[in-house]
Amino acid sequence: MNEKPHKANRDQEFAEIARMINDARNRAYRAVNKELINLYWQLGQYISGKVANSDWGEKTVQQLADYLKVNFPELKGFSRRALYRMKQFYEAYFNESIVSALRTQISWTHHRIILSRCENMEEKIFYMK
Repeated sequence: MNEKPHKANRDQEFAEIARMINDARNRAYRAVNKELINLYWQLGQYISGKVANSDWGEKTVQQLADYLKVNFPELKGFSRRALYRMKQFYEAYFNESIVSALRTQISWTHHRIILSRCENMEEKIFYMK
């Protein structure tokens, strides 16, 4: 007869441990997302600067994508198209001070959707919030 209260207590303890695991996973995901978004921002800034100064053209960005693919095959997600998305990400928001506080709070997938579907900055910021 003592087993049922003991089991119920054990289930609560186990559920608490499961919550702790999930909380840690969520914090880890947010930390990784923040670093990736910052990396994509930095790459976008770098590429934007090179293209704006006429140091790089479209072929150079393709050469960079090919270089990364050949020399660092473990690095995924850095195709020419992806690199231009990073450039677009930087260029869309670099003058917007409110975005710097918001940009790492949503995933890269959400940023890509916002950039591709929103017509103006007000709309982009609305969806980021």
